[in-house]
Amino acid sequence: MPLPAQVDPRKLALRSAELVGDVPVSCMSRLASATVRINDPAKATIVFKIDESGFTLISGSVSVPAFAQCQRCLHEVDICIESEFKLRVVSQVNEEDWKVKFIDPLVIDKGILNLYQMLEDELILALPIVNYHETEQCANNLDKFTYNSSSDAQTGAFDILKQLKN
Repeated sequence: MPLPAQVDPRKLALRSAELVGDVPVSCMSRLASATVRINDPAKATIVFKIDESGFTLISGSVSVPAFAQCQRCLHEVDICIESEFKLRVVSQVNEEDWKVKFIDPLVIDKGILNLYQMLEDELILALPIVNYHETEQCANNLDKFTYNSSSDAQTGAFDILKQLKN
């Protein structure tokens, strides 16, 4: 079941609401451009609460299976992008609200949150820096790049020079 595209986080927090659902692939164009392709929608769980200071807190998790390009063999590699988040809704006017440690601020215009955009931002931040297959599964044969110390122990640098002299 798809999540709503836009929500009022304050109203949801007053009810201590929890939303569980999907973000359609068509609504994650920025994430799609950072990967090879995304076939399935992102799964998300979001909890809205009011903290002891009266601020709206948004916490939850989001994950999506995707395909990226392996940096070794340049073929597709299956990855799962996952993120857990905890955000505090703040106003752009009062910067003092931003100084809470361990909770990221989330600035919302006019009290409406674009939920799809927020979840896509979290997934983009969770993208791996480098994507690659496990060594056994990679199409590129990495064995040819291994260093064989036993053959170098039998022949030293001067033995090679002797061969060149002959």
